[in-house]
Amino acid sequence: MFALPRTGSEYLCAQLRRMGAGVPIEYFHQYSKKLMGTRLNCLKAGALDVPRYIAELEARRTTPNGVFGMKLITRQLPATVGTDPVDRKSTRLNSSHLGISYAVFCLKKK
Repeated sequence: MFALPRTGSEYLCAQLRRMGAGVPIEYFHQYSKKLMGTRLNCLKAGALDVPRYIAELEARRTTPNGVFGMKLITRQLPATVGTDPVDRKSTRLNSSHLGISYAVFCLKKK
C-alpha cells in the first residue's frame, strides 16, 4: 500500500491482515527498518541493505496463500528505491490525482 500520512491507511492494512492479504506494515518506518534490519541481518556498517531487506521481508512475511504486503508512506519511497531524499519529485503525485489518499497494489507470484 502506498499512502499519504494520516489517511486511515493503518485501518485498511489491519483489515487486509485480518483477511490474510499479507502483513502490510510500515517496514520502512525509521524505527521499523532499524529493528527489522537488525533482526534480519540486513545492516552493513549501520546502513540498511535495501535489496536484501526487501528480499528477506518477502521471504519471511509472505503469507501461506502467497501474498506479500507492505505499507509505504510517501516520504519513505526514496529509501526503498535508492533515490536522493532531497529529490522529492519521485514522491509527488501527479497534479491530476489530488484526491487520491492511498493506493493498494496487488502482486501475484508466478
